[in-house]
Amino acid sequence: FARDHTRASRLPDQGARRGRSGAMGVDDAKAAGARGDAKASLGGCGPLCRRICAFMSMWLGMLLLLLGVWCTHLYRRFTPVYRPIECKLEAPTVERVWFDHGFTGMHFQLITNTSCHNPNPYSVVLNSTRAANVYMGQERAPVGTIKDIPATSLPSAGAGWMAANITITPTADVLMSVFELLAAGQVPLYMESNMDVEVDIDFLFGRFSSSQSFSKDCGMGFRLVGMRSVVGPMACADTWEQLDIPEMGSDATGELALSAAAMGGVGDIERAARLKNITLGLGMGVGYGLGLALLACGCLGVRRICCDRKAR
Repeated sequence: FARDHTRASRLPDQGARRGRSGAMGVDDAKAAGARGDAKASLGGCGPLCRRICAFMSMWLGMLLLLLGVWCTHLYRRFTPVYRPIECKLEAPTVERVWFDHGFTGMHFQLITNTSCHNPNPYSVVLNSTRAANVYMGQERAPVGTIKDIPATSLPSAGAGWMAANITITPTADVLMSVFELLAAGQVPLYMESNMDVEVDIDFLFGRFSSSQSFSKDCGMGFRLVGMRSVVGPMACADTWEQLDIPEMGSDATGELALSAAAMGGVGDIERAARLKNITLGLGMGVGYGLGLALLACGCLGVRRICCDRKAR
């Protein structure tokens, strides 16, 4: 009887312990569920979030791919960076001849026109920044200057004109030699041609600007036919010694090539080419590389969303 009484007294204590452990298990389960919900709310991504991320990745990837395509287009467009500008020297015309004080006050005005074609994909400005001297006769006696030549803008893959008004006032000594030369044939007229070639190129992620000087020695023939003055075709060369003036009445047309080598701008052109390669190469790398990666992530996200819908 004493043993049964002791066993019976222990049963309530065991039941209480079991009740407490059961309550603790429920509490632990609730706490674990709360921790899971907190993790899901902090680091998880619901269906709406996954949709937004997937479509944003696809759109951003396509935009970056378009950036890579545009950089590729610019790279091909600006290769080579500079192409020589071709200029043609038109035959000068005599605007008028007048006298102030007999033959010692003789003046005559010439108009020279130069047409240039720009093959580059950007505009180029031709500007005369300094006065050019004009000479007459075999001894090249100075008889005038060329001033106030307006700047000319050559559009991309287009053409433009440069016009110059030249007023020549020969001295008495020059006139005496001129009359002797007129009796023999044409009188040589020499002039300096000085211009600056200005370029400004936008490489999307970088800009290049440069100004190069271009100087040539030019000449033409001059003759009096009755009371009318005529001039022959113009020609240009690097030096006076290399200059060969065409004969009057010939069909020769003077042509000039404004190349980088002729202007001494090879170093600037190489610097522009390096800038183009770095900036546009970086744009192509980022556009194609990151664009394809984001597009792939977006496609995987869309595939996951579709699989989740089928699983439901």
